[in-house]
Amino acid sequence: MKKVRKGKKVPCDFWRYGNLLGVFFVIWFIIFFAWYFIRPAEQTFDFEFLKINFFFFRSMGWKAFISGLIQSYIWGYIAVATWMLAVLITGRRK
Repeated sequence: MKKVRKGKKVPCDFWRYGNLLGVFFVIWFIIFFAWYFIRPAEQTFDFEFLKINFFFFRSMGWKAFISGLIQSYIWGYIAVATWMLAVLITGRRK
């Protein structure tokens, strides 16, 4: 944590946290996408889950994979922005 002089605000780490969470979501998506092919017992559930959670997810092809990777990364930034907005509104900051 950076030292802050009195009256100065701590710089927001939005980009850092968004990137970290985005990369985590991308890794999760890769594992979940691969799981569809590794364990075919619940393929219907896996496909429906991805279809519900990602825009324009219609098949398990390479276009859907690339689209899911991009969307997963963007969802990381959306989650961090939502969290920081909630902290800003409630005024709870350590």
